[in-house]
Amino acid sequence: MRSGGPYCHHQHMRQHKHLDDLMNRAEMDGRCCSASSPAERQAMLRRTRCGDVVRPFRSVYARREYWDGLNPIEQASHVIREMARRHPDRVFAGLSAAVIYGFEHSWTLHDEPYVYIATDGFTKSRRSYHRLRRISVRRSDIREDCHMVRLYRPRGDGAAQDGSNTWSQVSKLADRIAHERALRDNVCIGEVRVTSPARTLVDCALLYPFEHVLSMFDSALRRGLVTREEIVAVCDGLRVDCGPVFRLLHYADARSENGGESFCRAVSIEEGFVPPQLQHTFYSRVTGKEAGRVDFIWHTEDGRIIVLEFDGMQKYIDPEMTSNRDVRQVVRDERQREQDLKEAGVSVVIRTNYIEVVQRAPFVMKLMQAGVPRAGAHPIFEHAD
Repeated sequence: MRSGGPYCHHQHMRQHKHLDDLMNRAEMDGRCCSASSPAERQAMLRRTRCGDVVRPFRSVYARREYWDGLNPIEQASHVIREMARRHPDRVFAGLSAAVIYGFEHSWTLHDEPYVYIATDGFTKSRRSYHRLRRISVRRSDIREDCHMVRLYRPRGDGAAQDGSNTWSQVSKLADRIAHERALRDNVCIGEVRVTSPARTLVDCALLYPFEHVLSMFDSALRRGLVTREEIVAVCDGLRVDCGPVFRLLHYADARSENGGESFCRAVSIEEGFVPPQLQHTFYSRVTGKEAGRVDFIWHTEDGRIIVLEFDGMQKYIDPEMTSNRDVRQVVRDERQREQDLKEAGVSVVIRTNYIEVVQRAPFVMKLMQAGVPRAGAHPIFEHAD
């Protein structure tokens, strides 16, 4: 419940038109807003105490109703864009740069709402805000001659639905920066300076678990924002153990179509199963017509073919994904699809979802019961073709 009682209600009735205009402009720009004078700051704080305004970061504000309509990645982007407007020379790094690039990742990485900036090892700064984290970058890697790329991701394009609304989904407009990739030059997106795609991926690989970063590598490679050689070159210039980076490079696959699939694949690898082949199309043995395109496929030593389908809950409730079919019809269509796949030579069809993969035990049990091969058991089957 909002606090403040009658006083806040009275203040709400006497709306500060200048603040409303300030927040309206910020929302149109896809960012938060800041106070530019002591009077504005006091007015913002009064609205914050009333509950009409939130302060997600120091000196950064947003209208509560608007803020609550954003997902965690959009919220992070709004904070970063406003900070970049206030501090145009600041270079954002790590997860903050990944947000601006639109690298697909789990919303859970934003449970701790830190903002990451790049700093050279010689910079001396005053004690900083506890939610502002610094990543050390060589002075030669922080350049002034960055490119300005106009990139806007509209609200509503921020999340692929996988049952828990946890994955980012990149707007196609993001592909405009593919030709702007750079190894040691910072790239400006809109009005935000960020570390290069390769450096951003390396920093995230060194900060977060494998299962949460594989989706970033997959999406960056799929969109052509970076090459494997650029990532390796960044590692060559660092004096840290880049083992996690090379493991991610080993398993990264541009054929992965979304963050949910990448997460599912990462967990299966973490649990010791052979990496699957991705996005395989089957054809009927009788008619030659397409029987279905599947997310994951394994071939076993005894000749069986195992298929895994990663389903999002939106598949059952989103009219755009169900083609306005009801749940019963969607389930019937799934059964028919499984029958078509088996007639095309598939031995077993496994279905799983985000919740099962997060819990791991139900997901692993399904893979084991289906006989999905374990890595190392038979070297010839360790990597799918």
